[in-house]
Amino acid sequence: MDSDKQKQIAETEKQGTSPNLVAKPNAPPPVAYNTASKQPEKKHLERYRFLVEILTLIVVGFYTYFAWQQSIEMRKATEATKKSADAAIIASDIAKKTLDQNKTVLDTTIKQFELEQRAWMSPTFAATPLEEGKPFKIITTITNSGKTFAKNIKVYVASAYIGPDVPPDCSDTFFKKHFVQTSMVIFPNQAISITEDRPVVIKEVLDSLQSKRKKFYLRGLITYNDIFQQIRFSQFCSYFAPELNNFAPCKTCNDAK
Repeated sequence: MDSDKQKQIAETEKQGTSPNLVAKPNAPPPVAYNTASKQPEKKHLERYRFLVEILTLIVVGFYTYFAWQQSIEMRKATEATKKSADAAIIASDIAKKTLDQNKTVLDTTIKQFELEQRAWMSPTFAATPLEEGKPFKIITTITNSGKTFAKNIKVYVASAYIGPDVPPDCSDTFFKKHFVQTSMVIFPNQAISITEDRPVVIKEVLDSLQSKRKKFYLRGLITYNDIFQQIRFSQFCSYFAPELNNFAPCKTCNDAK
């Protein structure tokens, strides 16, 4: 290359002209050379990216697995808690039923004990024979047939002379207007007697009773307190039976509480 240039210069000088000098720039390396030089680096980056993606997938997989396991454990714990709560509710219901049953048994036992040990006031009636022109007497005997004493006793007795088909009046207003006697205390098997003097028996009344056109009723009420601080009462009803020449119990208005 240099010898050709020198020959060209020499020929030019002989011809008396100056040579045309052309500057040739240094060309850069071919593009293929630059791409080839960066190819290993690109492959390295892609390999690194792939590795990162694989590791990310692995981490996500582990996280998903542990999250799934944790959800299973939480579900089991929730089910166990629910079972425990259900068992507690069942146990509470059983305990409540048992308590109610025991309370019922206890209440029944207490009531039975009170019935066995309380005072019971019961009346009986007696009358003098019905004779024309003579006074008629009624004797009411009240006996404590219970096992304990009765106190604050009040006795109400009233009478009615009504038709045979008219039932006796069992209302409180009938006899509470007729207060007879009060006794403070009656002990077991003790009795009190109340005697009432009725007017002289006249022939018209005697005939109506003996012919059963009329009936003579006695209604009464006894109130008292027992040792259990309960207010008790006995109500009674009797009518005069001419064939017995005494009193017989009515079909109604006889009970005790």
